Amino acid sequence: MARGIEGVIEEHRPETVGCEGVFHGLNPRSLIVLAQARGALLSAIGRAGLEVIEFSPSQIKAAVTGSGRADKDQVSYMVKLVLGLGDQKVSADAGDALATAICAAAHHRFERLATPGKSAVNR
Repeated sequence: MARGIEGVIEEHRPETVGCEGVFHGLNPRSLIVLAQARGALLSAIGRAGLEVIEFSPSQIKAAVTGSGRADKDQVSYMVKLVLGLGDQKVSADAGDALATAICAAAHHRFERLATPGKSAVNR
């Protein structure tokens, strides 16, 4: 798994990586699988020297839909709208991942705008 993540990082060369923070309520088996995947992800990100920004589920939902209490259908709908995907089907998991990326991109953009002495036009 980590090698696949490293390949994606090498191909796309992100500046930062957005990640959904650990949340509660999962059954123990799901939590173990999530922790293993998260470990592989964080390991690959660390070896690449990238910054990780963690967001809570409500922060991600709010960034994409305007409401931290949006349901999965609302998140998927707004992800498709923001990315111009039209009627293309977006699974709940893909919608969550894309929403996290949109949230991280917005956060990164706002941070860069807030950095004194740098022009937003040249970015």
